Amino acid sequence: MLFKNPFKKAKTDSSFTEQEENFIASFHNTPAPKQSNPDANAAVTFDDVYRLSKEAERFVKMFEVVHKDPEPRLLVAAGVTGYVCHMTVKEKNEKFIELGTKDGRKFYFGDAVNSYLLENNFSVLSFMNGYYKNKFPERNVPDIHAFARQGVADIGNENYLIWGKFPPDEVYKLVRKSWFGIYQKTTAEVCKSADEWSVLFGIVLQGVLLHIDGNPDELYGKALECAMYLSKMDIDSQKNLV
Repeated sequence: MLFKNPFKKAKTDSSFTEQEENFIASFHNTPAPKQSNPDANAAVTFDDVYRLSKEAERFVKMFEVVHKDPEPRLLVAAGVTGYVCHMTVKEKNEKFIELGTKDGRKFYFGDAVNSYLLENNFSVLSFMNGYYKNKFPERNVPDIHAFARQGVADIGNENYLIWGKFPPDEVYKLVRKSWFGIYQKTTAEVCKSADEWSVLFGIVLQGVLLHIDGNPDELYGKALECAMYLSKMDIDSQKNLV
């Protein structure tokens, strides 16, 4: 289990043993950090990932208690993960690119949300790739370009259903309710800033995936589809406003 802390000593400084470095790096399939070149100016550091990884298990357990069946558990876990990427951009007053549909709905794109979801060293995607490599150490992680192209094509499609069965508006309402009802308060107790929201829930999504039986390719694709779509949604993305 990736979330179990294998180190008995208390961490009181910013240095890591080689074992600790490899443990942290295993979360996101990125080479372990160089001790001689720490990135002290990064918004989120390996120290933060180490700390958040120890907190993540209780969030995984919360998902298991609230959503006992694997499918809704993955749906909400992936949805919340995408949602917090969007919320981080709003919290930090970063910029979206807004795209409108003919019926007046708005969806949100841009480098800011992509950085939390797909692109930085501790993006949600990096933790999903860690899950995939845990299942298939010998394989390359899936190419996300097809997912991204399909995600853009699905925006504004009135007939689109997440996983072919769940209306996005209903998933958004459930995720938003989960965030304000449970996860926002708990996240505030754990995270030092909004920069850590997507890291925490990226690790949590990894844990949820690891606890669900099924085809890893299918689970990876479903999680990414849901997270990507929800990251583009806000209240004014709804056909009928929340």
